[in-house]
Amino acid sequence: MRRATVLALMFALGAAGCGGGSSASSGASQAPTTAAPTTTTTRASTTTTTQAPATTTTPTTTTTPTTTTTIPPWMALPDPGMPPGLWDEGSGGPIEIESVCLEWVLAGTSPPYERNWENSLTDKLAILGVSVLPEGCDATLRFSMTASRTSAVYGLNRRVCWSGEALEAEASMLIDGDVERTWVLADRTSPPPAEIPAWGCYDEGDSVGPSEAEELEWWHTLFSGMFGIGTELATWIEDSPDDGPVCWEGPPTEADVRVLSSLLLSTHSSPILDWLSQCLPVDQAGRDALHPLIPYLIMSNSGEMLEAITGFGFGTREEWWAWWEDQG
Repeated sequence: MRRATVLALMFALGAAGCGGGSSASSGASQAPTTAAPTTTTTRASTTTTTQAPATTTTPTTTTTPTTTTTIPPWMALPDPGMPPGLWDEGSGGPIEIESVCLEWVLAGTSPPYERNWENSLTDKLAILGVSVLPEGCDATLRFSMTASRTSAVYGLNRRVCWSGEALEAEASMLIDGDVERTWVLADRTSPPPAEIPAWGCYDEGDSVGPSEAEELEWWHTLFSGMFGIGTELATWIEDSPDDGPVCWEGPPTEADVRVLSSLLLSTHSSPILDWLSQCLPVDQAGRDALHPLIPYLIMSNSGEMLEAITGFGFGTREEWWAWWEDQG
């Protein structure tokens, strides 16, 4: 009896353990739980673009004031141009020389270095509007030069110096291949000095050439007949000789005034005014011959020169020009 009671008690405990302590142990069935549906509301995202009001740009018109520049008449003078050189010896009439070819025939143990002389000629002829060309020239100037040196022995150390020199030079003018004229330019011999020159010794092959004074003399000899006072003006511009300018031998000619007018319009106006100040004719007839030069002197603002030529004096170029126009 007692055993049966124990068994019954153990059975009851086991049944309770199988219920898991849940409220379901009451023996009633629990209804399943249903979750309430979740409703998600999505709002459309609206992007609003605000457009700036259109701006209308009105183009700005800039008016540039018109400036009228009046060029005074003395700054608009025509260039009369250089008169051509004239050759009138044995050719049957004057020939205009606007281009020259240079030829060199050199000989001897110490021939001259012709390049220096050639450059000097080229520069001076260019001032006179004459071109130096290799061929196809109006005239050809042919130089023939023979040069050599002689020696001497100096001092106890018997030093040999080739300080003596000899130079023969002539020039010929050729027109169309025919020799028109020949000039003897040099025929000189200088023995070695008694002592070694201050500049030292020369070697036998060192060049012998014309001195600066000889070059100026040769230039005048060859070209004064063709270019008149232009040869002296070119000399003054290029060399400015220490002994001063060579001036007119007679009254100025129309060709002289034309040369001066053209040079006053060039980059050589300053030396030309200097030359004129030293070579102005003394007599009134000579100064009257320079009257066509007056506009170019007004342009150069050379009041003193204008006063010397005209005998009048004005303070400004405007006054000078008004006077010039009144002369008719």
